[in-house]
Amino acid sequence: MVMRLFPLKFFRGLYRIPCKYPIGFPIILLEVVFLYLFFSGLSFFDQSVVASLFPFRLFFLLTLAIDVVFCFFLIPRNSVVFPEIRLKNRIYLFSAVIAITLLLLMLLVFPALWGMANHFLVLKSFVNQLFLSYVLSLPIVLDPFRLYNLYQGINGLVLYSMGFITASTDVVDRIFWIVSIRYFYLLSATERSSRARFLRIPIAIVPAIYLVEVFQLAVSPFTYIVSATIYCVLIPIFIFEAIALGTSTAFRSGEKKIRVSQFDVIRRLITWDILRDTAQEDTLSFTDFRETVSIWTAVVAFKIEEKDASLMIVPSLHPGPLLSFCGSLLSYKISEDLKENYNLVMVPHSPSTHDFNPSSASEIYKIVKSVRSLLKHGHMEFYEFASPVFVEESVKKMGKLRVFCQAFGNDADQKVLIFCDLPNENNGDLSYGVGNYLIETAKNVGAKDAIIIDKHFYPHKEERPLYMEDPLTEELKELVKRAVEKALRAEKERFSFVGSKITRHEIESEYKELAKVIGRDGITLYVLELEKSREKSAYVLIDANTVEPKLCKKILKLFLQSGFKEDNVIIMTSDTHQDLLFLKPFGSKEKIHKPAIAILRKLLSQLSKPRKVSVSLNRIMSDVVVWGLLNGERFFTILLKAFPKALSALLIYWLVAFILSLLML
Repeated sequence: MVMRLFPLKFFRGLYRIPCKYPIGFPIILLEVVFLYLFFSGLSFFDQSVVASLFPFRLFFLLTLAIDVVFCFFLIPRNSVVFPEIRLKNRIYLFSAVIAITLLLLMLLVFPALWGMANHFLVLKSFVNQLFLSYVLSLPIVLDPFRLYNLYQGINGLVLYSMGFITASTDVVDRIFWIVSIRYFYLLSATERSSRARFLRIPIAIVPAIYLVEVFQLAVSPFTYIVSATIYCVLIPIFIFEAIALGTSTAFRSGEKKIRVSQFDVIRRLITWDILRDTAQEDTLSFTDFRETVSIWTAVVAFKIEEKDASLMIVPSLHPGPLLSFCGSLLSYKISEDLKENYNLVMVPHSPSTHDFNPSSASEIYKIVKSVRSLLKHGHMEFYEFASPVFVEESVKKMGKLRVFCQAFGNDADQKVLIFCDLPNENNGDLSYGVGNYLIETAKNVGAKDAIIIDKHFYPHKEERPLYMEDPLTEELKELVKRAVEKALRAEKERFSFVGSKITRHEIESEYKELAKVIGRDGITLYVLELEKSREKSAYVLIDANTVEPKLCKKILKLFLQSGFKEDNVIIMTSDTHQDLLFLKPFGSKEKIHKPAIAILRKLLSQLSKPRKVSVSLNRIMSDVVVWGLLNGERFFTILLKAFPKALSALLIYWLVAFILSLLML
C-alpha cells in the first residue's frame, strides 16, 4: 500500500529507517573519530592560535551532551516524541537527529567559523603592523614609501574586515538553517493535542549554542547579539508554531475541545508507516477526539444447511479515514475474521459518514464479536420465500435517485432489504440518521424490519453527505415507501442462492494492474433465483470507493448476456479508503476494464448450481467508540483541505528566509 499524501520515500528516509535501525550511533562515533583525527593532524600554529580562537571540540561535545540529556529525560516520556512507538525506536530516532545535526554543523558551520578565525588573525596582524609602523616609529615622516605601505595596510584592513563581517553573517545564517531543519524534523514527530508538544522547542534550538562562538569571535555589539538570536532562534519557533496553529481545527471530545493540526496528522501517518503490519497497527488511532455511541449492525444469513451459510454484514461504522487507520479496512477485516466459519462474507456500505469512523481498528472486532454471538446463540428467524427486486426512481437535474427493494417472508411477517442509489452530485454517503429514518418509513408501510444499504456507486462531485435537513431525504423516503409497498404486496416464491468471491491476492496473480486499484476484499457476487419465475437478482460488491460509469455499463452488459434483468443487477462498493488511489473511481483507467470484466466473467462461470436456502435478516446493537458527530466530516472538509495551505506557508517561509539571508550577505 502506498501513502500518497506526501512523498513516502522521503519520509521513510527521515523517520522509518532511523526508527528501525540504530544508524545514529555509528555516525556519531565516526564524527567523534574524525574530529579527533582532524585536530591531531593540525600544525603547531593552527593548534595554538586558530584552534584556540575556535574551540570547536568544546562546542561539539557540548551540543552532544545537551542532546543526550534531552534524550534521557524527555524521550522516555510517552507524550513527547512518537508516543505509539517503543522507547528503543524513539532513542534510535533521536540518535539519528543528533548525528544529522552534528554532521550539518561540521559541514556547514565548522568551515565558516574556521574562516572567521583566520580572518580575525589577519586583521590582528594588520592592526599590529599599522600600530608598530605608524605610532611607535620615529621620526613621523610621511615619505612616499611609508604612505604606500599605509595605503596597503588600510586597504587590507578594510577588505579583511568586510570578509570577517560576511563570514560571521554567513555562520549565523547557516545556524538558522540548521535550527529550522531540525525544528521541521521534530515538528512532525512531536505535534500532539497536549501541551507536551512544546518540549520540542528546547530540543530544536540546541544548534543555536554556536552563536556564542560567533559573538566571541566577532566581538559583537549587543544589537547584533539580539538580532542574531531573534533570527536563529525566535523566528523558526514563531513561524513553525504559527503554521501548526494556523493549520489546526478544534474538535469536540465529550465536554472537551481538542485542537488538531495537520502536523499531528502527518505524525500519525508516519507512525502508521513505522508500525504497519505489526500487532500494534489495529490499536493506532488517527485522532484524539472520540465518542461512544450505540449503533446497529445488520446480519443477513443465507443458510443452505445447518452449518453451511453465507453472510451479508452491514455495520453502521464507516470505512475511513484512509490507509489502514481506524475503519479503512472495515470490509476486509470483518470478512477475514468470519471466513473460517462461513462460506462467503459480503460487507457493503451502511448509512454512515466519517463521523462514524471507528476510533481505532480494534473497534471493528466489537462488531465481529456481536455478530458471532448472534449467529451462535441469538434467536434468528429464517424465511424461505422472497419477492422479486422492485425499483423506484426519480430523475433530477443532478441524476437518477434510485431505490431497490427485495422482501423476504410471508404475509405480515416480512423483512426488507433496501439499496439506495444516490445521484452523482452527492458523495454517496447516507447519514446514520437518514438510514434510521428510512427504516422507520419501511416499518410504517408494514415491514417487520428493514436493512438499508448505501450502494455508494457513483463517482461524486461534492463531499456533502445526505442529512435529514436535505430536501433529497424526503424524496428518498417516498421512493422507499413505494418500493417497500410493492415488495410487500408481491407474490413470494421459494428461492435459491449461490455465490462466489475473489480477493485481491487472487487477482494479483493474473492481473497486477487491476490488483493495484482494488481493495483487499476483492469482488463478491451473490445470486438469488426465484423458483417459479426463474427470475435472478445479483448483488455485486466491489472493494473500491466508487465505480466509473463506463465500466458499469460494461458490467451490466455482461450480466444481461448471462440472463439477468438490468434492474436486478445491484452493483455496490464498500467505500474503501485503503489507498488514496481508491478515491478515484474503480475503472477510471480504461486499461483495467478488460481484466475487471474478465474477473466478473470468471466469477459467473464459477457459480455452482443454486441451492434452496432460507434467509434471516437481523439488526443487533453494539457500543463502539467513533470519531463523533460532526467531527469526521469537519475533519475531512476543513483539516485535510488545508494541507496545501500548510505546504504553501512552509514554502513561503523558506523563500523569505532565503531572501533575508541573501540581503544579510
